[in-house]
Amino acid sequence: MLNKYHDDDEYIYLSKIIARVEPRGGELTGEFKQLFIEYLSENITGDAIESGILPDVYDNGSYSYDDIKDFVNEKVSEIAIEFESSEIEKISKSCDMDEIIQSNINAEMNDGQQHKTTKDDGYSVLSSINAIDDLFDRG
Repeated sequence: MLNKYHDDDEYIYLSKIIARVEPRGGELTGEFKQLFIEYLSENITGDAIESGILPDVYDNGSYSYDDIKDFVNEKVSEIAIEFESSEIEKISKSCDMDEIIQSNINAEMNDGQQHKTTKDDGYSVLSSINAIDDLFDRG
């Protein structure tokens, strides 16, 4: 009945409808939870990178797993259906820390490149100004 191709807002709205139809849970609630867990598990790494929850993590020993669980709890808290700690754990474990680390390294390298480029551009402009000054000094 439900498909997995939704975004966060659609899941939030859908959860509110299902919670009203099945206030004590039921078949729809179970199906919804299964699809939402699958959806969030597939997207949690990208969401974590996009949200910047672990911007200073560059190796596996420099982060707290609790940060991921807190992020998942925050995402799940928007849903009108209760989730068990084992479900939160399942979603949290699907987060690919290696991908987050690589993203942070790439971002750091890009920031370094932009800084270097800006610095090089400044040198180039300064050199041009010096060359113009030299021209007027000769004349």
